[in-house]
Amino acid sequence: MIKLVHLLLEQLLNEISTNTPLYHRSLRKMNVGDVIEIPKDLTTNKHYLANKMGELAMEQERLLEAPDAPSRLNCVYSSLIPRSRFIDKGYLYRVKPTGRIFVADSTLIDTIMERFDREYYERVSRYDQQDRKEIEQDLLQNPSKLTNYLPREAYEYWKGDMPNIAAFGKAALRDLEVLSDGAIVTEVVSESEKSTPFVMGDDVVVTESDKLRAQLTLYLNSKTIAKGEEIKPDYTPEEIDSLLNYIGNNIFDGVKAEPSKYTENSYDFLGNLKKGAKLKIISLASNIRGGRSAYNIKAGKYETIMFDFYVDGKLISRNRKNNDKNIILIRNIYIKHNRGYGLIQSIVKDLNTKNCLLIKTNAVKDV
Repeated sequence: MIKLVHLLLEQLLNEISTNTPLYHRSLRKMNVGDVIEIPKDLTTNKHYLANKMGELAMEQERLLEAPDAPSRLNCVYSSLIPRSRFIDKGYLYRVKPTGRIFVADSTLIDTIMERFDREYYERVSRYDQQDRKEIEQDLLQNPSKLTNYLPREAYEYWKGDMPNIAAFGKAALRDLEVLSDGAIVTEVVSESEKSTPFVMGDDVVVTESDKLRAQLTLYLNSKTIAKGEEIKPDYTPEEIDSLLNYIGNNIFDGVKAEPSKYTENSYDFLGNLKKGAKLKIISLASNIRGGRSAYNIKAGKYETIMFDFYVDGKLISRNRKNNDKNIILIRNIYIKHNRGYGLIQSIVKDLNTKNCLLIKTNAVKDV
């Protein structure tokens, strides 16, 4: 019987077409018949993934290994089942894919980006700031060179390497992502708050100090190089101290900023978030995962959560300016599951009590 199920699953994967009903999540509220728009960065008018060097490298790998597949930088992402690993990425829609279709194992992307970043930044960090900038410009002008930093999993991804269905069965379907040139909404699927307590874009407040351990790295663009000349700092030393003190004592619970290893003028925070800290969820990685990551399933509801944060009521986010002065979040406030603590699981244990470590602001009465 088990072998029959596996055979049926493999047959399903081989027969995915524009007639296959898929599921798509989005922060946008849509109606039946809406054509799903490919998300673009407002500042660059390019797909938001195009801001990542690793994704630019994957596009070059696609051109080499799977030129007929949709580009990850110009496609709609969907899943085969509603409760996939992407469960926390917004409202749920049943969709009909259009154009070209490509099915891939999304867990490979996790590995690819982690190894690409490690390889790329380890090499680039050996040079001074000006040389790093020249290297980056050269790679952007000659993106085929970026493939030198990719691991072998990039080749496996574009060759359509699938999770081990024989080992994981239906659980493997949770990790599959379907890339298509486009998609049309065929049904708006309603869900309970219990099944998806948080989605990207939610504003939340921390309800207890000394519970949620997180890290943050930010770069204050206080020294800019233009045509070989240094421009006066955007931030004065006093303003930098004031901002770092605010983050360390109002977002974090008494954490001192440390100079970051990433680059000059960047700072790291590592410690517990403070009760009352106001955050905005920008990324959720669910532990509803099968395939290569099946060992994580029991670790809690979320594997990682990333946040923007508020300073004196003003949102600090990537690609945004605070009082017309540049702040770049190299790593947003980032909570990762620790098996010893189990905190990610307890975050959403009960949204209606103070036992919950994060709560939506519209549900907060007396935090």
